[in-house]
Amino acid sequence: MNSLHPIESHGDTVNGAEKVVRAYLTWEGSNIFCLGGRLIFGPDARSIFLTIFLILAPAVVFCVFVARQLMEDLSNKGGVAILVVFVVFTAYVLVLLLLTSSRDPGIIPRNAQPPEPEVFMSGITRIPPTKDVIINGVTVKVKYCDTCMLYRPPRCSHCSICDNCVEKFDHHCPWVGQCIGLRNYRFFFMFIFSATLLCLYVQGFCWFYIVRIMHSEDLLIWRAMIQTPASIALIIYTFLCLWFVGGLSIFHLYLISINQSTYENFRYRYNRHTSPYNKGVIGNFMETFCTSIPPSKNNFLAKVPKRPLPDTRSMGSSFVSKEQEQELGKSKHTEIEPIDTSPLSEIFRINFCGWRTSMFAIVRQRVCGGSHARSLEQGLRAAASRTYSSSAKESMTVRDALNSALEEEMSADPKVFLMGEEVGEYQGAYKISKGLLDKFGPNRVLDTPITEAGFAGIAVGAAYHGLRPIVEFMTFNFSMQAIDHIINSAAKSNYMSAGQISVPIVFRGPNGAAAGVGAQHSQCYAAWYAACPGLKVLAPYSSEDARGLLKAAIRDPDPVVFLENELLYGESFPVSAEVLDSSFCLPIGKAKIEREGKDVTITAFSKMVGLALQAADLLAKEGISAEVINLRTIRPLDRRTINDSVRKTNRLVTVEEGFPQHGVGAEICASVVEDSFEYLDAPIERIAGADVPMPYAANLERLAVPQVDDLVRAAKRCCFRSR
Repeated sequence: MNSLHPIESHGDTVNGAEKVVRAYLTWEGSNIFCLGGRLIFGPDARSIFLTIFLILAPAVVFCVFVARQLMEDLSNKGGVAILVVFVVFTAYVLVLLLLTSSRDPGIIPRNAQPPEPEVFMSGITRIPPTKDVIINGVTVKVKYCDTCMLYRPPRCSHCSICDNCVEKFDHHCPWVGQCIGLRNYRFFFMFIFSATLLCLYVQGFCWFYIVRIMHSEDLLIWRAMIQTPASIALIIYTFLCLWFVGGLSIFHLYLISINQSTYENFRYRYNRHTSPYNKGVIGNFMETFCTSIPPSKNNFLAKVPKRPLPDTRSMGSSFVSKEQEQELGKSKHTEIEPIDTSPLSEIFRINFCGWRTSMFAIVRQRVCGGSHARSLEQGLRAAASRTYSSSAKESMTVRDALNSALEEEMSADPKVFLMGEEVGEYQGAYKISKGLLDKFGPNRVLDTPITEAGFAGIAVGAAYHGLRPIVEFMTFNFSMQAIDHIINSAAKSNYMSAGQISVPIVFRGPNGAAAGVGAQHSQCYAAWYAACPGLKVLAPYSSEDARGLLKAAIRDPDPVVFLENELLYGESFPVSAEVLDSSFCLPIGKAKIEREGKDVTITAFSKMVGLALQAADLLAKEGISAEVINLRTIRPLDRRTINDSVRKTNRLVTVEEGFPQHGVGAEICASVVEDSFEYLDAPIERIAGADVPMPYAANLERLAVPQVDDLVRAAKRCCFRSR
């Protein structure tokens, strides 16, 4: 573990050449330093002023309107004693607040480079996400922190707000603007407990003053209270505060008695593990209050070399050797803007999600560390994301993407034909089949009567005989009329015939809520059809998804349910030349990472992906980095990509517009709990449509489907940022 060590020089240079600065100026966390690095606060340090105001404002009111009157009424200097004790006690509470918020809570120094990756039996080289250590005879998992490039010590966690790993992390308290950890937990508890006593002190003497008025003037208690409105206000205020700080004090007394932090209490309750640190009630209190506070592991006042900022336009030989360039697939210096992604496209297209972390770990390790390595990593991430997401050159609507995919596949394979209501003469209810009748004729673009059960059965029979029908439902709500053919005739035939009968058929059409079409035309059928083995269920979001997935569905030998969204038909998305190529096709069963992040994973499909991306933009403004996964395929579900992301972010929010019970989000939750439960740092948040039939009224319809604000609130709850 590499700490920030002071250098030997006392001047402004190292070896007469390199400038030096105080270590706190180079710290990569989100902390705020004051007094030359002597005081360290969290990034939300401004909230301390609100806390101070909430203490001082009622204190002033008490001194002016209650304590001053008691000084006049009481003899033998009793009133003076009440005021002096109150002022001293208030000052003591403020000192505890400062000690809690302005000291290093136990930040773990970051490593300059990651540990050596390990080679697994599968041949993959990567850094293990966890390791087992024995604590008092109990096996405890320690996690690898990609940000700090270290395995967190036991009882340590990474605070997403301060962006630091903190020893014995309890929580991040917005009221003190700081993480609560090993080195300031004692002061935090003393602060909330003293604040509780201060509230009791104020409330007690306010009642004492009211009782004196009542006896001195022979009044009822209500009339006595009316004569001192300041006392009434203070009694109400301190009563509310007692619920908060008093409840916190009781909760933390319980935690101290069992030697757990808030974070550990959550984990142990949900995974039913016993705490290896419990020494008994007396031993736990002795450890918390009677042991010496360990010194900080960081010397923020030390002088360290000031590294020059790397040139963001190039990654040249100044910090990458020729051998390293060859290993990374480079033969020349690479410009980041614009960047050549041709060698990287092969690297990241192989298995982008599976060994992305180990790739960056090797880069960090073999390049000369520090800010140079991080700059190179950012360049590689930029290149990878551009390749993986297909760099955009044109825009295309989802409607045109579907139309072009149909036209190209029908041109390439004479066995492909389209049938459905109004797909021919009317060119499709949503103009998806525009121009196809004129090009391919009525034998391959068939208008059908309004009888879904009839033409769905005809299409399944045609698929039995080797044709490749595409069945368009005007809305998937009408597929209920044909569900017997979809499930019993199409989905089960291959299994029931021992593989002798293939059913290459696509059922496509708009799915989910539209706008003002009522309950019978607004259901999402993703979970319905995804529950049936034998079907493949696809749900595109963008033009790239629609074009690539529809081509894959038509070419697939099994029945595919292709769920589009009416509200996305007119949406334009950027597409590249690769997407427009007639050979372009997306793999079924592979999700897409639309946006990378490190704090929380958001999974979505179809229209909800757009909401997730909007929510991620809003969360980024609040310092929360959200990773958005576009599922693309509902069945088979890309569990690996989802679990890999959760193992990185340690938090998960699922969103869908269907009903919550037995939904797609529920299946994702089950997968993560089964495969990655030990990686979760917070309960999974599941956002879905309201568990009611879709209302017709526009205002109620909006309340019945997920909105961007719902996602933002859920992600903030996951990151413990909501108050």
